[in-house]
Amino acid sequence: MELKNIIKAQNYQLVRSRNLRSVVIGFSALTLLFVFIIHNNGGEYPLKGSEICSMLISMLSTFNLLLSAVVTSLICGDDFGDRAVNFELSSGTRRIYSFLGRAVPAIFFSTGAVLLQYILMTAGAAAVSSTWGCELEIGGVIQRTLIALPIFMRLSAFCVLLTYIIKKPIAVVIILQAIAVMMSMLADEGGLALSTSLMTGMTSLSKALSFRKWYTFALGGDQRIICEPYLTAGEWIPLVLVSLSAAAAYIAAAYHFFLKDDLK
Repeated sequence: MELKNIIKAQNYQLVRSRNLRSVVIGFSALTLLFVFIIHNNGGEYPLKGSEICSMLISMLSTFNLLLSAVVTSLICGDDFGDRAVNFELSSGTRRIYSFLGRAVPAIFFSTGAVLLQYILMTAGAAAVSSTWGCELEIGGVIQRTLIALPIFMRLSAFCVLLTYIIKKPIAVVIILQAIAVMMSMLADEGGLALSTSLMTGMTSLSKALSFRKWYTFALGGDQRIICEPYLTAGEWIPLVLVSLSAAAAYIAAAYHFFLKDDLK
């Protein structure tokens, strides 16, 4: 009952949090803006909905990494700033309930916010285009999005761990952004980029959301993209299992740290 009450209280705060609402609305507006910009860059031959999605789905993952980090760190870290966690524990609440009451809503709410961006991307691309096209099947977009969700849950769980160690949401966001920048700068270096990628799941995310593409040219100069839409079971099952296992490990590590923390 304690855990249920804490989760209900967190959900109540989430619905009424101006900061979280502003973050989600802001990222949603950016997603739709990206759709509009890519559509208008089609030039003489307007891009179809499937072409927009094939170009945007991987690029959008960078912004969704930031979205996941911001949402997770706010949900888990805000109560450290006003010492609400200290008051909660001093009133007799068990640490496991206090921890799960924040970590679980943080992971699911951040993953839901990410899912919203891919829904807006797909709906927006279909709305601004005269036709969906045959470059990328919509089933492929749905499959890739569903495969990416456990990877974002893994990233969110990693942010939970960082938040319980650092206790400052802004510091968690900066660290995640630094990791992303470092990976892009050290992409050809191997070692360090690989270790940080394995830690956060960014390599898995790239595999899930990157399409193998071919470009075709018609006699009139019309260039089109043909994508391989689906991942095989042998490709996506390991991604999902590794991501869920890593997420569970991060949550266990975060709780272990919280259990030993004197919260001073």
